[in-house]
Amino acid sequence: MNAMIIAASRYGSTTQGAEWIAERIALADVDVAVHQAADAPPPDQAQLVLLGSGLYAHKLLDELDGYIDRHLDALRQCKLALFALAMRTSPVFVRGQAHGGLAQLKPYFDKLGDALVHADMLGGQMAFSRLTAEDQAGLERFYAMLKLTAAEVEQRKAARTLMNKADYWAFAEEALRKAGITS
Repeated sequence: MNAMIIAASRYGSTTQGAEWIAERIALADVDVAVHQAADAPPPDQAQLVLLGSGLYAHKLLDELDGYIDRHLDALRQCKLALFALAMRTSPVFVRGQAHGGLAQLKPYFDKLGDALVHADMLGGQMAFSRLTAEDQAGLERFYAMLKLTAAEVEQRKAARTLMNKADYWAFAEEALRKAGITS
């Protein structure tokens, strides 16, 4: 049995999470390799493919979208798991609508179809001062949409992490179980 993890990472958190997932998968005696989405090989030989990205402006990074689009037919022949990193993994309710959480991944659920056996949101990390100007502006718009107070905005801009290795291992274990690799 072999698996591959395709990661799209802008600041390194998704790559770190992918390495943790690979570490747990390897403990199940599965050959596993982590690849960056921009230059990842086709999934032709993999029985399990795990796709992961940070969530930016309510979608996964373009590099992962491109990988999915280029290899969609081959991906649909594999067992798939999808993970997205965010600073909040559950939805928030604003102006009569839920924003965030797994609902943001629905377009990917629809695209990947029945091959997708598992998906989850995992905690990410952020240092606002290290973000690109474009990402900072996007977060400022998001904070305004949420109508956060100045104090709440400053709290969210503080460097913080929600990354927990145990959560990433649990994701890997559930993907292995749902793919029929472990019981």
